[in-house]
Amino acid sequence: MLKHNVGIDVGGTFTDVLLANPKTGQLMIEKVLSTPENQSQGVMNGLEKACKKADIPFSDINLLFHGTTVVTNMILEKKGARVGFLTTKGHEHILHLARAWTPGPLYGWMALDKPEPLADLIDTYGMNERINAQGEVTQALNEAACREQIEELVESGVESMAIAFLNSYLNPEHEKYVRNLINEMYPDLPVSISSDIVPEYGEYERALTTVINTYTRPQVLNYLNRLESSQSEKGFDGQLNIVRSDGGTMSAKAATERPVDISFSGPSGGVVGSSYLSELIDVPNVLVLDMGGTSTDVSLVIDKEATVKRDVRIGYHEFKSRTVDIHSVGAGGGSIAHLSKSGTLLVGPNSAGADPGPACYGNGGQNQRLQMQMWFFITFHLIQNWEVILNSANQPPETLSRPLLMN
Repeated sequence: MLKHNVGIDVGGTFTDVLLANPKTGQLMIEKVLSTPENQSQGVMNGLEKACKKADIPFSDINLLFHGTTVVTNMILEKKGARVGFLTTKGHEHILHLARAWTPGPLYGWMALDKPEPLADLIDTYGMNERINAQGEVTQALNEAACREQIEELVESGVESMAIAFLNSYLNPEHEKYVRNLINEMYPDLPVSISSDIVPEYGEYERALTTVINTYTRPQVLNYLNRLESSQSEKGFDGQLNIVRSDGGTMSAKAATERPVDISFSGPSGGVVGSSYLSELIDVPNVLVLDMGGTSTDVSLVIDKEATVKRDVRIGYHEFKSRTVDIHSVGAGGGSIAHLSKSGTLLVGPNSAGADPGPACYGNGGQNQRLQMQMWFFITFHLIQNWEVILNSANQPPETLSRPLLMN
């Protein structure tokens, strides 16, 4: 008997399940709310509903392809782990210096609100070590000093550790040494080293990519471990495949070690699927738009092929990872509107998510009112029954409207 294949896409607001019957070709779709406090629960809810509708047990699932925007949303909403960052002494400000980039046009720097690095400066320690441009050790590490700095960081409350030493792409000896010390001292603490994540020149990009991998790793590790455990309890004995940012797949274990490679996991599947569809319908160039509840992603299929690149940009952060060429912004159907200090109306990157959800759900809450006011000011002439949704918030919509209407 042929077993079923399943595709799952987890977003910040919704979880979608597609169940394919290989014998009949029939497709069955289920849509459930995501569960931000435990994303694996939303996946299991969707799988249970799909299996119940198809009248099959979990054991009848062969391949499970899982795409997720968990990493994307974590970066956009700045909800990752507290990262301890170890670098070469004298280079502690590398994440602050970044690259000399500002948004256009020519005066764009005036409106640039440069975000704080994902690893705080108080959690950044410089280590007395040095490897020169030829990969030769010119200053060796001191084990006692290393242990002291590691202990200080962990006791201060960091949840994961990133290591990026100067010229380590030529000689990873020092990075591996410190990683081994951390594994010995704190076996359960996630650690990433730049010579594993991005073994190439470009100090800033290498450091940032390693920090992002470490920033997202604890939550991804917890999420996938919970998911595998829940599926096993239900009798699933098939293969779990996580969709990579370039449209390929990787094992769950590999994804927990390199979550930076699934930063566009969800959207990439849509782009690769669109390229396949463009081949079927013989339309060579396709614009792909994916708007979820938290973020919006746009990509192009050119000559029936998805474009793959090595640079990823999510919000302000640009880092190194093989990915489908996707542009993502932190604004979706459930994004929260707010006023800047200058009184400008802004949208996102924070979202109402699945709880309480978009304003149209009518579940109340302050964020509901902010969303509703945003859409009211933009499209009030198109909305016939907006009072019903406003009343569901149980309070007058004054948070945004009063400051905007003062003048």
